[in-house]
Amino acid sequence: MDIEHALEIADEARNDGYPTLANQALCFLADHVRKLSVSEEYWRIGFDRYETARRMNPQQWAEAWALNISTGKPFDEIIDNLRPFMTPNVK
Repeated sequence: MDIEHALEIADEARNDGYPTLANQALCFLADHVRKLSVSEEYWRIGFDRYETARRMNPQQWAEAWALNISTGKPFDEIIDNLRPFMTPNVK
């Protein structure tokens, strides 16, 4: 069973009118799981930032941090701007 199948079962329980306390709990949890779900794009962006950051040497990291502190530019944006230089073979 995967998460999508489990959520479908929760929807069936909801459609049956919550005949048991267990079904109420299942639907409650399913609603919260759906709220926590984020898009694949969200994970891809985070992965790309991590890949860029892990390739930075200490001097590059310090310069990015100093730029963030001195200008207020978001650190994620700084990392995103460095990505083409740190991972040149990646789009």
